[in-house]
Amino acid sequence: MKKAYIKVMPFLLAIVLLQSFVIMNFAKTNVFAKNIVTQFGNIYINDSLIDLNELSTISLDANKEEPLQVLLELKYSITNKLSLVQDDKFSEKDWRSEIESFYYDKNSQIAENLLLPKSTYIARFGPFLTFEISKEDNLKEIVENISSSKNVESINIHSKNINSDTVKHEHLYDDMSSTSGRALTISEIMGDYIFANNTDGYSGAGVTIGILEDGLVDKNHPNFVGHTVIVNQIQGAQVLKHTTQVASIITTIAPSAKILSAATRSVITLNNIMPQMDWLISNGANVINNSWGLDEPGVYNWLSAYFDYVVNILGITQVVAISNSGFFMGNPELGRNVISVGSVDSNVMKSSFSSYYRTAQIDALDLMGVGGGGTPTTGLIIPGFADTNLDSGTSYAAPQVTGAIAILMQQNFGLRNSPQNVKALIVASASPIVADDRNVRASGLDEKLGAGLLNLSTAMKNNNPISLPVRNGTNGQVVLSSQFYVSGFTPFRASLVNIVNNRNTSDMSPLFSVYNLRVVDPKGSIVNIDNLPGGEGFFSISRTTYNNVVRISTLLLDSGWYTLEVVLTGNQVVSGEMVSISMIV
Repeated sequence: MKKAYIKVMPFLLAIVLLQSFVIMNFAKTNVFAKNIVTQFGNIYINDSLIDLNELSTISLDANKEEPLQVLLELKYSITNKLSLVQDDKFSEKDWRSEIESFYYDKNSQIAENLLLPKSTYIARFGPFLTFEISKEDNLKEIVENISSSKNVESINIHSKNINSDTVKHEHLYDDMSSTSGRALTISEIMGDYIFANNTDGYSGAGVTIGILEDGLVDKNHPNFVGHTVIVNQIQGAQVLKHTTQVASIITTIAPSAKILSAATRSVITLNNIMPQMDWLISNGANVINNSWGLDEPGVYNWLSAYFDYVVNILGITQVVAISNSGFFMGNPELGRNVISVGSVDSNVMKSSFSSYYRTAQIDALDLMGVGGGGTPTTGLIIPGFADTNLDSGTSYAAPQVTGAIAILMQQNFGLRNSPQNVKALIVASASPIVADDRNVRASGLDEKLGAGLLNLSTAMKNNNPISLPVRNGTNGQVVLSSQFYVSGFTPFRASLVNIVNNRNTSDMSPLFSVYNLRVVDPKGSIVNIDNLPGGEGFFSISRTTYNNVVRISTLLLDSGWYTLEVVLTGNQVVSGEMVSISMIV
């Protein structure tokens, strides 16, 4: 008995020691994870920052059938990689391929380490992972596990699926609709309103246009005979009249452009949007039209932040139709870097349904297209659609801008990867609209009309915007300037755009520096535009901190060489910001 006890003792002792070791290390691991989670702090539910301890007390939704949408923003540097592939030796296709490979490989590795669900979407053009979880899962436990990773920047949880009822399409007729005006054909709009009927042979050749909506373009529609239309035919995606109409307007203006169509399938979450955006980017989209959005109360959210990221990091122009609610703007049109488009009717008056109001100080509305009056008799006559009730909406104004941009990109190839130059040119060249209730902001943009009505002819005659990254700027420094000559009594317009350095989707207040425009006359004096006749009566030497678009318009009286200057006001917030100017002389 004693002998047996002696033989067993080392075995029992080993078990006890092993258990002690496991317990001690498990405790250490939990303490370590707890400390990381406590310090993590970047947890968002429906865009609101919360504490980890609140997760167990928050009621996300009574309906447990809807899954939670989870977005992980990852933390690793790509700056050196971007600098490498943007070298002149890389073609645009190679550039995108290199970036896609880098992001996908890095994201895949992190997803595997985090043991995420197999259904996780691994982003191809950004540091993102998205997946769904059931509301019956232990959310706090999942978040604790994820937040212990040094590779996770933030965790974003969305409890609401946004369905097609909140996606804006053509305007629904109601008592907000205009009673004046008349129906317009797309040809009339091109010839008499946006001046796109004479493009000197430019047709959008060599430019790829993406169309992102909740449905697909009908590529077999007679409107697209002889056109290149490629659709991403995923499960659940349906052909829609609205998407087909949008594509028809674009191809009428830019018939030689390639069209890509991707669908979110009526549910607006990053789990649906990001894969389709990645597909458009991977297939070479230079500009993407978005005639959809969330009709929300003028508050910048995750959707606008994601669009700002795509423009800033990937250099892809995004055109977005604003809300048709008639008042509050929504998302993604509140994005600082996108081109937001409103609507006017046949009388060049703001369509009553065209929204403009936002809760932040930033002037988000950039310019207008012709979207109709909002009644069955004052809408647009779109080729191939002989409906009795004519359609109206900002949805049909936005593709006019997108088609025009394709023409400008063919004319000036450098615009294909320079969204800041595109936006500056489009804003500067817009035809001013004088409204009875005019409310010009400090930025030089009208509250309800932006810079005015799209004018492709003027943009083509002045298609030479310039830009550069600003590094280590100081207060009062002239960071960019351009000289121009006038022969007296010359109308002059100019715009400034600086791309907001948004690098994720959880930053609801992305940082950017404050720049202003000023004009120096041939004698070296700063022009006081407010006191000059013939202008629009504003000069944006003073503006709110939240604007990244500035526009001036006036009449220059004396002959000689003038200088347009971009001045940094205050300290530079973000080094390397892209700043662009465009002049109309």
